[in-house]
Amino acid sequence: MNGSAAAPGFGRIDGSGRPGPSATSVVAAHHNISVRTLHHLFHGQEESVHARIRRRRLEECRAELARPDLRARQVSAIAAGWGFSGPSVGACS
Repeated sequence: MNGSAAAPGFGRIDGSGRPGPSATSVVAAHHNISVRTLHHLFHGQEESVHARIRRRRLEECRAELARPDLRARQVSAIAAGWGFSGPSVGACS
């Protein structure tokens, strides 16, 4: 299995669900592979496992911030729900 064919199909990263602090371990376990194998599959891709997880978290935060029914929620609460630990951009817990 080469990285270019395997890495884009990782639904656990791109699908629903909120990855936690050990998101890489969760993704690897979900696909029944080791963390090392997961990183190997992403080797040579445009983004690393961590970068993809961070990007997806930011996309999901952005989507929630745009929802009118969530306007009453604090930005920090939405960010924390997607694994961001503080106000600095891209800081994941």
